[in-house]
Amino acid sequence: MQEPEIELRGGTHGPVVRVGDTVRRVPGPASGAVHALLRHLELAGFTGAPRCLGLDDHGREILTFMPGEVAVRRDGQPLPDYVRSDAALTQLGRLTRQFHDATVGFETPPDAEWSSLEGAPRGGEVICHNDLGPWNTVYRCGEPVAFIDWDGAAPAPRMWDVAYAIYRYVPFVPDEICSTILGWEEPPDRLRRTQAFCDSYGIEVDDVFDTIALRIELMIATGVAGNANGNPRFGDFWMTVMRQRLLRDLQFVRSYAQAGR
Repeated sequence: MQEPEIELRGGTHGPVVRVGDTVRRVPGPASGAVHALLRHLELAGFTGAPRCLGLDDHGREILTFMPGEVAVRRDGQPLPDYVRSDAALTQLGRLTRQFHDATVGFETPPDAEWSSLEGAPRGGEVICHNDLGPWNTVYRCGEPVAFIDWDGAAPAPRMWDVAYAIYRYVPFVPDEICSTILGWEEPPDRLRRTQAFCDSYGIEVDDVFDTIALRIELMIATGVAGNANGNPRFGDFWMTVMRQRLLRDLQFVRSYAQAGR
């Protein structure tokens, strides 16, 4: 008897379903490179990523289902408390470092096609996930244990991932967003949390804020270019809502840096 397909919420790259202990998704342009990366991570012993099991009869990629909770807002409720904990933040720093270290020595397939932002680095000492945030993190008992949704992975410097993770997990969004959307009772101590993430990863803080700002700038540029080229991912909703959110965050990060951090 064939197992039922259960739609998984929260994806932005097409329908995603769960079938038993697997996840099925339509492959994208970068799937070949990503599948090679996931197989490398498996051989390297990194347990914080799904395993690639090939394609099913419908041509969809088959990935192992990562049990746990993915931190997304549901029914207008803020993110769970554990997403804001210092313990989870330091574990995220360690998990990111473990993942990056596991990619050292990965040989990119000669026909690899990575998905990258407009103007982003095209090389670096590791492979970056490029979308580390609560929505792509699997938590078990409040502890982050794995990352999902690897479509945007690509070679880049370590700081490229570290800065974006700090932007999303610390987080570097205005205080009112932290309060009304993310559930912070008081504004996060951003400098202390940034230092904690960098310490747990093992990297200097120096370039974090400039890199966060650059990442946001390139996300905006990529979306605007995609909209002009008719990419459905960057349609009217992206231009009117997502773009404004990014511009808001960019202004906040710049103001934070100019105020002396």
